[in-house]
Amino acid sequence: MSHYLVRRLLALPLTLLAVALITFALAHATPGGPWDRFDEKPLPLQAEINLNRYYGLDLPVHEQFLVYIGNLVRLDLGTSIQKGRPVADIIGEGLPVTAQLGLQSLLLALAVAIPLGVVSALRRNSLADHATTLLATVGTTIPNFVLCVFFILYFGMTLRLLPFVGWGDGLDVRRMLMPTVILALPAMGFLTRLVRSSVLEVLRADFVRTARAKGLRERSVLRGHVLKNAFVPVLTVLGPATANLVVGSFIVETFFSIPGVGRLFIQSVNARDYPVIMATTLLYALAIGVANLAVDLAYGALDPRVKVAQ
Repeated sequence: MSHYLVRRLLALPLTLLAVALITFALAHATPGGPWDRFDEKPLPLQAEINLNRYYGLDLPVHEQFLVYIGNLVRLDLGTSIQKGRPVADIIGEGLPVTAQLGLQSLLLALAVAIPLGVVSALRRNSLADHATTLLATVGTTIPNFVLCVFFILYFGMTLRLLPFVGWGDGLDVRRMLMPTVILALPAMGFLTRLVRSSVLEVLRADFVRTARAKGLRERSVLRGHVLKNAFVPVLTVLGPATANLVVGSFIVETFFSIPGVGRLFIQSVNARDYPVIMATTLLYALAIGVANLAVDLAYGALDPRVKVAQ
């Protein structure tokens, strides 16, 4: 396990380097630049030349990338072109909000999906099973932006039950409820269907029939044999589920004006703020890489057969 961990940790910087290269190339290949202001008068030519020289944008693209990587090695994320502040400070302000939103959504998805999936599998073809399958299908098929519009129009503007702008300080449950639920719904639907199919598969296994033949109570069979083995496949998809939450946070934070990293990324793309685009993309890539690594290690701990392969 230790050798496997070392290999994965050594591979992570190479992955981030590849992400940085692709993101840098795409950002600079996109038409427009940070000085293209559609709602204002164009900058004087000399001012634009001076700004390009100040931010190093007058260099060839490959030299700009090498300079950026050199600064990144020293943990210097640069200065935001749009706001004129250190990128590290800007991300430091939005990161706690995004982390809280993502963690709440993931915990909510797991808290709902696991019981629903288990009940649906144990009561197969019942009314509860059909209702759960329908809800899971709806959750996985409706895009986040459609859910955002529906929730805001219905719960926010029509019924006036919940606020839909901002995030609030501390634990403002009413303000957090809609964004958290919307972000959790796709993962909730996918995990519910996965738990259901996994439990059904384990229930048909020989060791479950053997446990029942020995006279064990159904509750003991369920807790000691079924659930532990059924949750192993669920654990393997938590990494991709985290990635889906990351992508969804861009949309949710933008719709609800949440001051997180996802909204910051959208704003930086619109403003061609290259340092912020690079920093936010690398941050999300690092988070997904760490999440996948944690899931793989936990998977190996639950299933001893994986250690041999490692």
